[in-house]
Amino acid sequence: MKTFAEMTMGRWLACGGLALLIFFMFLPPSYYLMAAFPWILLWQGGFLLLGFALLVMLRKFELPFRPLGYGLDWGILAVAIACGLSTVFAPFKGVALFNLVTVSGYGVALYALRNFGGLGFWTWQNQWRGLVGLGFGISFVSLIGWLMTAGELERNSIPLGHHNFMAAYFCLVLPIILSFALAHRGKMRGLLLVLNAPLLYLLYTCSSRGGFVGLFLWAIATIAFVIGRTKGKKRLISGTIALFLLGIMMTAGLQHPRVQRLIQINLNNGLPTVQFQVDGETEDRLFMWQAGLNILRDRPLTGVGPGNMSREYNLYRPINVGSGAAHIQQLHSNPIQLLGELGLIGGVAIAFFLVQLIRLGHRIHRHTDNPQIKRLLYGLGGGWFAYAMATLTDYQLENIPISLTLTLTIILLLSVADQILNEVTPQPLPVPQRRLWSLGSLAGFLGALLVAVPYSAGMYLFSRGQTLWANGQPEAAFTAVNRAYALNGWNVNYPLRLGLWLWGTRQATDNPESNQQTTELAAEYFLDAHSLIPNDYYANVNTGVVLRELDPSLAQPYFERAIQLLSREAEPTYFLLGQTYLQTDQREKAIAAFALQGLVDPNIMTLGQWEQEPFVAVRVEAVEASLALYQELLERLDPQDPYIITLQERMAWLAWWHSLPIPHRDHLSQFSPMVQVLILGDRQPEQALEIIDQQITQNPDNNTRWLILKAWFQPDFNLNLNLKQADAEDSQTYLLTSRRAEGVTLQTWLKQIAELAKPVGSERLASRLLYRSEDFEAVDTVLRPDDLQTFRLLSLLGLGSGYPRTFPVLDQLINDVRTEALDLPHPTENGFQLREQ
Repeated sequence: MKTFAEMTMGRWLACGGLALLIFFMFLPPSYYLMAAFPWILLWQGGFLLLGFALLVMLRKFELPFRPLGYGLDWGILAVAIACGLSTVFAPFKGVALFNLVTVSGYGVALYALRNFGGLGFWTWQNQWRGLVGLGFGISFVSLIGWLMTAGELERNSIPLGHHNFMAAYFCLVLPIILSFALAHRGKMRGLLLVLNAPLLYLLYTCSSRGGFVGLFLWAIATIAFVIGRTKGKKRLISGTIALFLLGIMMTAGLQHPRVQRLIQINLNNGLPTVQFQVDGETEDRLFMWQAGLNILRDRPLTGVGPGNMSREYNLYRPINVGSGAAHIQQLHSNPIQLLGELGLIGGVAIAFFLVQLIRLGHRIHRHTDNPQIKRLLYGLGGGWFAYAMATLTDYQLENIPISLTLTLTIILLLSVADQILNEVTPQPLPVPQRRLWSLGSLAGFLGALLVAVPYSAGMYLFSRGQTLWANGQPEAAFTAVNRAYALNGWNVNYPLRLGLWLWGTRQATDNPESNQQTTELAAEYFLDAHSLIPNDYYANVNTGVVLRELDPSLAQPYFERAIQLLSREAEPTYFLLGQTYLQTDQREKAIAAFALQGLVDPNIMTLGQWEQEPFVAVRVEAVEASLALYQELLERLDPQDPYIITLQERMAWLAWWHSLPIPHRDHLSQFSPMVQVLILGDRQPEQALEIIDQQITQNPDNNTRWLILKAWFQPDFNLNLNLKQADAEDSQTYLLTSRRAEGVTLQTWLKQIAELAKPVGSERLASRLLYRSEDFEAVDTVLRPDDLQTFRLLSLLGLGSGYPRTFPVLDQLINDVRTEALDLPHPTENGFQLREQ
């Protein structure tokens, strides 16, 4: 009863806020629900309750209010100043401010929960039990979720939303739970140790290599610490047991498929050999870290700003990344991400705060003989160390369950310090200071409301607008989303959604003037969206495609920006840029752009537009220029590079399609059967037909493309081909017959089924990952002009045009040509800026 009597209004509010945040922790997948309505109201409500609780506690003058003490307040102040400076100098201040308010919530939680001290239930022992309970609770939810999927998830991400988050969380809480078990005796210790086993299993199911590293390094550090504190026979026994357990961990880890992608151990003549390989994910991380260093070179003091990484990253993306690691919202490393967003000032401030925490733990250790407290310190230190190691290859502080757990560990450490370090326990703030603090807290609380309420209201309106549109009420839907945009002018989803709606309905009437007005209004919204994410490749392409309908000269800068950001995406961006150059009388630049398009994706050089004006006048020059770039690429490669044959083959079929002299014909026997058939068709049709029949025999279940060619080469063979056009609901049957006797070329015959390119989607989940906003798949849509004509039969031949994700020689060649011919260098070679013509 005494405990309840001590519960003031402020403390009840704090309990309510903490309860909401803890409840949110268990909702799968919490990382994505952070940016979903109505779930966002849970965590925002939790932080707002804690903020109001802090304000009430400060104004309750008859009760003491303590700062953190022990030097931590200076650390918090340093971090707050660093975050504030970074926000002030951030390129996108609305985004930075929203992230700053979110981060401030954890500071509010620290001070509000700090002043629970003295309550009967808020002892360090109960806080320790609470953390252990949270760890077991998350583990239980994760285990149930994993079992419900019958292990179908390759990487266990339940409930935090990502397998790396889950692994890092387990690395954080496992040492704390283990220390809690060791602090008990008898059967309870045994039971708790047994209950640790599921956590190890769950960490294994996460398939996180960063988690494995964190656990392994913590195990090594723990073993070294234990052995160092023992002597004689005990040291020998402890060392033997420790090495045995470590060996089991290593063996289990090396058996995991994701670890084996990096490390392979082979036994040759009884001797083990270790091979290390760098896979795509590891390579991407190396490039991201290089981008982080580029940010420090360009913005060393304050970084790009909180939450601004997704909008600025492409400017710092290294040339050699190729087609990987684009549009990144985090650099997959806690220290590098923090330095990239907050700069050196932020890095120093965070380091200072961490040093204060470590010093506090060390002081407690020196002043206590209580074995339970020492085990608690080992658990906290071990958890922080394991988490730090696990997050060297992933950034996770934006995840509420992880950051809240870290906050609670600090509160626990402070509770222990208050009991052990009595002589230096911070004194309550005097009333005059509390009045100042309360005024500051009130201003902060109101500021947080001004940020959070419009954001959540906008999410509600956006969700309602989506529903209204689906229910056939476009005017009401447009009004709802427009109101959301008015509330949150920095949220890119809203103008993009409005622009896409208008773009999709721009030809809904028979009135050309009305359709033109709709297109112009759509263009305005696309321009608004672009201003919010100017370094997004998709935003530039889409804006260019829309403006192209109005004036090619307006579209040109956006296509130029796009090819500087991502130089070899599988989109016709160079082609569209070349078209704008032609329409603005820049012939040489147009040919250079077309040549680069042929190098990046030769399939674009087969579009029907090449037989129409104004393209037909430059077609041959463009193809020859593209073939010259291929040849230069071949000369830059090592003569023994196995990819040379692929490039020579690509040159051969590209020249064949345009009826130009075929290069590298002397290597025909090394080309793929498909390309051999195409090239042999004019001069040796019998040999080509033999290859076709051989391929049909070898691939009886996957031979459509060979049957298509057989219908051309064999006059008495007709093929009924059932196809569904991209813009049709029902499939259609086409009768393919040979027309060789009529003098029709194979190239012309393959053009008989034409179709128009349609908008396509990507797999980047930009709305939920990049821009941390409500689910909106259309943000990943890549618009294409309505008049791009492709040929279905040619597509079915599967000639292919892809490159390896990383191909430094190719990327450097593209940059050299783009810089010399178009004066569009890569941002990293232009002061981390895009060149504007």
